[in-house]
Amino acid sequence: MFLKFLYMSKTIQNAEQKQHAIVSAAEALFLQQGYGVISMDQIAKKAGVTKQTVYRYFASKNELFAAVMQRVQKAESEAYCFGSGTIDEELSGFASYLLSFHLQEQALGLYRIMLTEAAQEKLLTTFKNQGPQHVLK
Repeated sequence: MFLKFLYMSKTIQNAEQKQHAIVSAAEALFLQQGYGVISMDQIAKKAGVTKQTVYRYFASKNELFAAVMQRVQKAESEAYCFGSGTIDEELSGFASYLLSFHLQEQALGLYRIMLTEAAQEKLLTTFKNQGPQHVLK
């Protein structure tokens, strides 16, 4: 029984490592070269997995882009906490927090992708759902 648990734990760990490798590869390629020119084959090669493995974790390139956006959002370790300062101090602190997130290299890269690929309705919808709409929720 313990060996079965150990095996399942190792399997889950391997799956998480593969998924992490795929998202990391996609992030690097998307930010370096853009969304439109990158293929799932290129992502698979950079991640060190097969194309079939990429599709096992992500049904489409659009879904993979959503995972990249989630990863960038999670890179910001802590949410801003309002304190007991004056309204001016709190708003200034919050504005600084927002700017520091939106001016990080990965976030700027995602904005660049959206500027060049905005004609793609599916990608634009993904961006809105993972970005502005997610924040509003």
